Amino acid sequence: YDMIGWAKLLARSGIAALVWDGRGAGRSSGDAATVTAESREAEVQAALDLMSTCRDLGPVGLLSYSAGGWITPDVAAERDDVAFVVALVGPAQSLADQQGHVTTAFMRASGESFTEAEYAEAFAYQRATVELAQTGRTWSAFEQINAPAREARWAAHALIPDSPDLEDLDYFRRRIGFDAPAWDRVRVPVLAVYGEADLIVPPQNNVPRLRAALAGNADATVLVIPGADHTLARPAGLAGEGEWPHRFYRPWTRSPAVLEGLVEWLRERFVSGD
Repeated sequence: YDMIGWAKLLARSGIAALVWDGRGAGRSSGDAATVTAESREAEVQAALDLMSTCRDLGPVGLLSYSAGGWITPDVAAERDDVAFVVALVGPAQSLADQQGHVTTAFMRASGESFTEAEYAEAFAYQRATVELAQTGRTWSAFEQINAPAREARWAAHALIPDSPDLEDLDYFRRRIGFDAPAWDRVRVPVLAVYGEADLIVPPQNNVPRLRAALAGNADATVLVIPGADHTLARPAGLAGEGEWPHRFYRPWTRSPAVLEGLVEWLRERFVSGD
């Protein structure tokens, strides 16, 4: 996800922001195929080390989007130089649980009628695909659960791999360590923003877990934006035909509660009025 837009927003509001190309992207070295939870965390640690050398900065915090929410809370819990954490549509559960809930969210959004047993079955299947990938199991182990899944009424809404080389399985393999984030150990101010209509990080599954984990945090704000999806824009904001870049979201369909709310939240806590 391109974070430069958020960085520009903050900069226009007088808040300095550091954003960088991910491994193997833009001018960054390395190979995107080697990205792991550990490498992402190392990048964030390095960015904080760099910011610590800038003497004219005020409090320094972390802002992440989507999968970055598995990384930033853990880093903030380990360091004493992180002043705040902002998580935009960040998961509050493990990758395995997350993928299970993505499948059930697609099922609920389809308009079809499923039993609670079918929801539970689909969740368990999708969770198992992640666990099999992350434990390096052979393809035969996948096929043992794939065969009955293909016959299930919910099959069209699940990710059922037809090859061990499926890109999604590689993503799961490289995300070992994407466990439930350490929100319960974060004591600095937290702003977490979700989209009500998000099917990728469903708020109905993540918000209760996050609130419970942040129960001991004296300054935690959790917002759910009405009608917003995983981009924090309203689905009606889709424009164009076909695939990206011909079909895209118009950013101005985002609620002011996202853009203005983020800046206001930071200003109230960390920007001097002088």
